[in-house]
Amino acid sequence: MPPELIKLLNHCCENILATGQSLTTETDFINPRTGHRNYCSYIFSPIVSAKGSIEAVLVTNRDITELKEAEAALRASESRYRILSQITSDFAYSFNLLPDQTWGCEWMTETFTRITGYTPSEIATSGWPECNCIHPEDREMLQEQMQSRDRSRKEVSEYRIVTKSGEIRWLWDCRQVVWDEDDDRAVGIYGACQDITEHKLVQAKLCETNQVLEWLVKALPLAVVGIDANALVTLWNPASERIFGWKESEVLGELLPIVPSDENINFYAMFQSELAGEAQVAKQCRRRRKDGSLIDVCISTAPMRDAQGLITGTIKIVSDISEVKGKLQQNSNFKSDGAQPFWVRYVRIPHITNK
Repeated sequence: MPPELIKLLNHCCENILATGQSLTTETDFINPRTGHRNYCSYIFSPIVSAKGSIEAVLVTNRDITELKEAEAALRASESRYRILSQITSDFAYSFNLLPDQTWGCEWMTETFTRITGYTPSEIATSGWPECNCIHPEDREMLQEQMQSRDRSRKEVSEYRIVTKSGEIRWLWDCRQVVWDEDDDRAVGIYGACQDITEHKLVQAKLCETNQVLEWLVKALPLAVVGIDANALVTLWNPASERIFGWKESEVLGELLPIVPSDENINFYAMFQSELAGEAQVAKQCRRRRKDGSLIDVCISTAPMRDAQGLITGTIKIVSDISEVKGKLQQNSNFKSDGAQPFWVRYVRIPHITNK
């Protein structure tokens, strides 16, 4: 037996003899046979004679090495989780499920206070879903999600908080239930949150911009036509219906129907240059209407790109110039027919001779 363990046992026995009270203690020592650290718990109980004197001390011991190692591994795991959470998220948290089915804060990383203005101790007294920092309109939703617990439950949600200063911010929250296999119940929850307020503001601004663009496309008197890389129609505004005759429902997802057969070669040559990133400005050509008639149009195009900047198709703005072109043709014919202007019969130009 290691000397330090002998010393502990003697000390505890002396304490029992002096006080007459039972004593429980834990200790660790290096096992001389294995060289590993062992952990033991000891219960010292006095054995009292009929006369009331202590005749002996009953010592009960239990090897708790595996328990201590598991606790140490859990602490190390929690420590690593906190570090990783601080790196990959704005703040992380751990809540224990209390017997009254409320959530008690075990710990939160420091950034929580910077974002919310609240300290973990303030949250610990009220629980996470019930606390004042959760926006009133999102509190019920969060409570319902956290009450739906099973051993494999993993949830991701977005909700608003109200900071201590009254500012509304958005959080992205990913959380995982901690399950006790012995009791077959949830005993806690780990989570990591990111502040996505700026992202939400950008989304709102983008939504507003998209609405303005949508209204603009609908209101334009010019045809606005979008096609993907396979020349399938993705956009067809009301002016396109008026100019070409096809309804939006007839052309969306279909091959662009307005190109005459004798214009196919020119169209696809221009289309390939557009997919290569080249914009076309005020190109005049002829296009086909639903009734088969041909019209003169002026087309300007630009490539459409996705979020990564890759070209996914083109957008075309088309104006019908048939009427204008017809009038220009009429004027040209009038000037070239050899007839004298009407004013010749009324005006006589004097003859000028050189002296």
